[in-house]
Parts: sequence; structure tokens; C-alpha cells
Amino acid sequence: MNGEDIDRYRVEWWYPDKVEYWEQKDKDDKFILKETKGHFEKYNSTKPETKEKGSWGRIPFILLKNNTEQFTDLRHIKTLVDAYDKGESIIVNNLEDIQEALVKAVGVSEDPGELRDNLRKFKTVVSSDADGDIDTLTTEIPFEARDRTSKNLEENIFTFGMGINPKTDKFGNDPTGVALRWMYMPLDLKAGMLERKMILALYEFFWFVCEYARITQEKDWDSKELEFTFNKSMIANESEQIENVVKSKGVIPEEIALANHPWIDDPQEALKLLEAEQKKAYEEQKLFLGNVEDEDEEE
Repeated sequence: MNGEDIDRYRVEWWYPDKVEYWEQKDKDDKFILKETKGHFEKYNSTKPETKEKGSWGRIPFILLKNNTEQFTDLRHIKTLVDAYDKGESIIVNNLEDIQEALVKAVGVSEDPGELRDNLRKFKTVVSSDADGDIDTLTTEIPFEARDRTSKNLEENIFTFGMGINPKTDKFGNDPTGVALRWMYMPLDLKAGMLERKMILALYEFFWFVCEYARITQEKDWDSKELEFTFNKSMIANESEQIENVVKSKGVIPEEIALANHPWIDDPQEALKLLEAEQKKAYEEQKLFLGNVEDEDEEE
């Protein structure tokens, strides 16, 4: 309009049985209704030009909650993260201040500019007074106290955020299975909470899928019959796991032992391969023993 860019907005207003499409007429003007549609369109195979409005009977938006209170994960650690960032920033600023420390010069012939240049370039000072002296005035940085505070804040961030600190050294360089499970426990609890919320959202989603199939294709599907499986993984001590599997042989069924082996994804397939290898080894041994018997008979 008159060479002026104007932002106009379009709005969708969803109802349980329809969708209204509104558009802003002009700048700072009211919205006008442009079109009303169903949630989807049903086609007649005998009359392709025929379109019928279809709806699910409910607004098709699915809420995936982060938790029951619907709070962000930052709620418990935001102040800790801010304090950590502020502390690191202060340390960096102090280090920069040290580089720009005040210089106290007594009996020095150079002017302040030359003095700064000589200190920066040659690390020397020319004094015209036998009692001349030079010193720097700096602020002492409590590195030990700030380092301890920084580490405590970092640990608390991972603790209250239910995460895993990759720099932790509490369990040594090669933690055992128990130690690893202890490390992962907060994250596992957090993942478990999200899994429950995710399952609820998935049931909601597939209700719409099954309802659409029922309306458009007359399929009798029930979303409540679906099952959802989440496979969670974690870093493990493979040597310890393999050793436990070997020790369990003869105590638990072979398939269960293979299912807990870290290198095996499909225990049934692994069991078939083992049986095939054992059968092949048996046939080779039988053939070898048969050849040995034949040689003995010839002698």
C-alpha cells in the first residue's frame, strides 16, 4: 500500500467439528472470516468431484506434558546455571583486569606511554634515579574459593537437573555395573517420567489415526489395543557383563544368558547360530572319528 510493507495475519480457529480461517483485512483492521472447513475431507470414489467435510468430534491437538505440573526442566537449575555463568564471567574479567594492572613507577624517565610500550614489548624499564622502582597494583583473585564454588555449582546443576556429569571421578576410571546404574539412576527416573507422558500422548495420537481409518475406510481399529515399548540404553561395563553371563551358564536358560550379553541383539538368532555351529562341529568330529576307525581296520 503506497510502497509501504504491511504485515497481515491469518488465524485458524479450531472447533470440535470444524476449522475457521480468518484473515486480517488491512493494517490495524479487524479480521474477516475467509473460509470454514472440516478437519479433513472425505472423497467419494464414484464421484471424485464430491468432497464432504469430515471431523473427529474433538480438537486434534495433542498435549505432550514434560511433567504433571507442566514445568520446564530449567525450573530447578536456572538460578544455579546463572550463578555458575556469573562466577565464570567474573574470573575472566579479573584475568583481563590483571593484564591492565596499574603500574607504580618511581624515578623512571619514560613518559607513561613509553613505559607501557617498553613493558609490553621489551619487558624492561629505564630508570634515571638510583632509587627508582616500579611495581604493579593488582587485585588478588581467590582462585581456590572460586574453583570450589564453581565445582559445587556444576555438581548441583547435574544433580537437580537429573543428568550425568561426564567429568565425575567418584567411581574411578572403570566403574562397575552397580556404580554405573547409580550414576544413571536420576536420568533413568527422569526418562521414566517422560516415557509415561509420552505413552499417554501416543494413545491420543493413534486414537485420531484409528478414527480416521474408521471414518474413511470403515476399519475397526482400537487404539487401546496398541502397546508401546521404549528401549532405554546406558553405558555399561562390558567385561563385567560378559563375565556374569559366562558364570550364569548352567544356572539359567541359555536364551536368557544370551539376552543379557552386551554383543547380542537377538538372542533367538544367536541361539540358532550356536546350535548350527555345535551341529557342524559334531558332524566334523564324527567324520574324523570315522576316518580314524577305518584306518585302524585297514592296519
